[in-house]
Order: sequence, then C-alpha cells, then structure tokens
Amino acid sequence: MKTFKDALGREWSFHFTCGSLKRLAAAVGFDLADMKNNKAVELFCGDYTHLLDILWALCKKTAGELGISEEQFGEGLRGDVLSEATEALEAELLDFFPLPRRHLLGSLLARAKEMQAAALAQAARDIEALQVDSASGGQSPTLRLVTAESTPTAGLSASS
Repeated sequence: MKTFKDALGREWSFHFTCGSLKRLAAAVGFDLADMKNNKAVELFCGDYTHLLDILWALCKKTAGELGISEEQFGEGLRGDVLSEATEALEAELLDFFPLPRRHLLGSLLARAKEMQAAALAQAARDIEALQVDSASGGQSPTLRLVTAESTPTAGLSASS
C-alpha cells in the first residue's frame, strides 16, 4: 500500500489489485497495466488529467467516508504533490506485478523518464535561445527562437 499527502495535508493510501485495475480501466478508459498502451506511459510523464481520474478512482471510497467530493479531492492535487502521487502510483504498480513483468515495467518507466528529462532539457535550451525581436515595425517587441537556420553566418553568401 502506497501513501501520499495532498497539498492540503490530507493523507491518501491506495493499493493495486486485479479488482482495482479493472475498476480503473472502466473509469479512465484504458488499462493502466498494459505496457503497450501509450496512455499508461504518458501518465507517468505528466498527464495530470488522467492522474486525477486514477487517484480519484483509487481513493474515492476513503474520500466518501470523509465527505470529500471529487472536486475537493482535485483541489488538493497541485505542485510537488503531483510528482509525489505519480511516484506512489508507479511504485504501487511495480509492486503489483510478478517479478519478470515488474522488471519490464521498471525498464519502460525508466526509459519514459529519460525521454521526459531530455524533452525538458530541450525546452530549457529553447527558452534560453529566445531573443527579443525589436525589429517588429513599431509594434510591441516579440520573442523569436534563434536556431542555426535563423542565425546569419559570417562569410560568403550564396549570391556572392
């Protein structure tokens, strides 16, 4: 059983069973345990809408006992809590599977994290490459991405 605290300090616990995975598939429209399903992988890379749906399906009974609606539950999911809840889901899903499949899922999730880190690093480089374009003909300055193709090079041009 895995636990996380939401942004309002409420503690939530859940665990995966065959029954909970079946209920999740019905609730969100895809099988979280299907390693060939991109939606399952996307979840662990920041698909927060499905994250809310999955966490709600897992925590709904406890929330109901506490008088907490789905909307109130969702209000507690923001910031670092999203990462902590995702990590708890990932760990619980890994614990659910028998060893051979657990190893495959662990490898898949590690690769997805590598890809996410690379995409974030590229986005950071793109942001650093943004420059203010003040040659906008009297209009407000705009940002433009400076790339090798958009930067003039010194030397001879094609028309020289």
